[in-house]
Amino acid sequence: MGLFTSHRPGYPQYSALVSSHDPFFAFRSFRRLRARLLLSKQDELTLLESELGTLDREGAAPFFLGTCRSDGNASRVTLLGRVHSKLAEYDAFLERCRQVLSYSRASSRDVTSLRYWLDETGCLSEEESLYLDRDRDLASLACSRDFAMNHLEEWVEDRLIRFYGRFRAIKDPGFEISSNPHVYIYSGGMIRRIAIGLLLLLITSLILTPVVVCVLVDDMPARITIITASTLCYLTVLSRLTKSRTIELILAGAT
Repeated sequence: MGLFTSHRPGYPQYSALVSSHDPFFAFRSFRRLRARLLLSKQDELTLLESELGTLDREGAAPFFLGTCRSDGNASRVTLLGRVHSKLAEYDAFLERCRQVLSYSRASSRDVTSLRYWLDETGCLSEEESLYLDRDRDLASLACSRDFAMNHLEEWVEDRLIRFYGRFRAIKDPGFEISSNPHVYIYSGGMIRRIAIGLLLLLITSLILTPVVVCVLVDDMPARITIITASTLCYLTVLSRLTKSRTIELILAGAT
């Protein structure tokens, strides 16, 4: 039996499915609503700022502007208290939004898997499963993994499923998580081992191939051309496989 076939259909079974695979923790971040609230809170503070400026300009006793301890303007004291409260609320919401925006977007592969499962099982009402259609608003709560390795593992898994018909029948502990025909989750080590081997082969080829070619070629302009072409190829592969920043690409090209 799979880990979630023992749960009753509906949210109990769907929750078990989501909790069985970290990348399935994909939920809406509500970016538009957060932006709307931030704009509203920002405007509230702007109005309070303007009100404070008006009190400062029109105050009957300029002496009070030079002291906080003896400020006799009760309206200003009250207003500063409101500013403090609203500003603390605004800062806390800014920090929460920053944290949410730091989450990576949910993988379309995982979202599609969840959508297919719901379509097959009908566990949730159609209205309550529509959140999966908000692709650009779905955030992944799973810990960030190696971007290059993650995509390489997905590529390896797709090739195994397509060209190795017995892949699903392999007696691997990675398949024990799912016996449901509508759920296909692999968490064994074979895919990762193959992906690591391919990645090492690719890195070795990118680094050593131009060295070997340069040893075999005596012409200096040809060597310079080979080095330039191999560096461009290396940086292109690096930028496609990883989320490298500009400075990281510069350092990689320099070394």
